[in-house]
Amino acid sequence: MGQARAQFAAAVRIAPHLLPAHTNLANLLYEEANATASVPLLQQASAQYEKILQIEANHREALTGLGNTYLALGETLAAQQSYGQAISSHPDYPDAYDNLAMLRFSLGDYRGADQLLAEVARLEPDNVDALRRQGDARALSGDFPGAVTVYRQACGSPAADVVPCYNLGETLFHLAQSTSAPQSAAHAREAMKVFEDLHRRFGTYRGSNERLNQLRGLTN
Repeated sequence: MGQARAQFAAAVRIAPHLLPAHTNLANLLYEEANATASVPLLQQASAQYEKILQIEANHREALTGLGNTYLALGETLAAQQSYGQAISSHPDYPDAYDNLAMLRFSLGDYRGADQLLAEVARLEPDNVDALRRQGDARALSGDFPGAVTVYRQACGSPAADVVPCYNLGETLFHLAQSTSAPQSAAHAREAMKVFEDLHRRFGTYRGSNERLNQLRGLTN
């Protein structure tokens, strides 16, 4: 990475308006800063992203990358503003929505994260991780039926891993315990099917065996 950074720095010196060289240099600085927890490298990355924005004010990768450096430096408000500018100038750029969603989630703004992740899912329908995190945001905001909806979609994807399926089963189990009949029984039956399918697809995971035993008790 150090040699790559040196080559991109040389390219920038030779052609100061070559945006791909600036972008690659800034990205490398940011990646190295994250790997080494280096504040000076983060500051260098931030300066590179700002140089890009001096050339092209609404450069989407630079705005998003600058938001990432601000966030890593603890400048949360500046990070939100940078991500927001990327979204407003490039409404079809999923990375900006995704990064701002992660920031909102970390701040406990689960409804805000939900709305942003819905945009990621709209732009990238096969993004299972975005769907899973949208389900998490809904569950943490107390919208358990809404969480079930997106967990179902994520778990039903051919690209799904075990996590959205497990989260779907857990959320249905919660609804089975917290709703009245006949909805409670319907949630329990679906949860049982989810955990049984999970075992067939992925094997035993976390407390899925215990949940199946509990669900059998609820449905018998």
